[in-house]
Amino acid sequence: MKRVILFLIVTVCFYSCNSHNDANNQSNKTASKNEMTKPNDTIIHLPDTKEVLVLRTDFSNDKQWDKICGLITQSVKELGFKPNVEFLSDTKYEGLKKERLLHRNKSYTHLYIFMIDSTTVNHNEHPILCIDLYDHPGESFRAIPSQMWNVENNLSNSNMDFEEFLNEADTDGIFRGLE
Repeated sequence: MKRVILFLIVTVCFYSCNSHNDANNQSNKTASKNEMTKPNDTIIHLPDTKEVLVLRTDFSNDKQWDKICGLITQSVKELGFKPNVEFLSDTKYEGLKKERLLHRNKSYTHLYIFMIDSTTVNHNEHPILCIDLYDHPGESFRAIPSQMWNVENNLSNSNMDFEEFLNEADTDGIFRGLE
């Protein structure tokens, strides 16, 4: 009997102490699996994709986004290679920083991700941010769109690792091709 009463007292105290959080807790419970959580939450929800994501986080210029996507997907005619990527343009990721991607859901299983951020959009070469999510989480370099096939193909096939691309990047941190 004493245990039941003690349990009830603890339960009532717990719920009364936390009642001001009920609205926030309820809204978090109803968020869908593929939505990014609210800014104060820790987990970023990325979709489970067959190919590596090219994630748009800058929405200042739709024409630049279209141009960059086109530059990435252009096949390299001499060699026949192209990047195997999926593009994701959703304003719920607007302004997202690479550090937040380290706290993502586990359904995104790729070892890296590509990000189109404000630097990509505004820089004359449109260097895409390439972020390691596995070996050295958060480590990154940038790659020009015409070299995305090189980065994606070599990372996907484990022909090269992130460290090698970092070493091949120019002094400004941008990978422009292998020497």
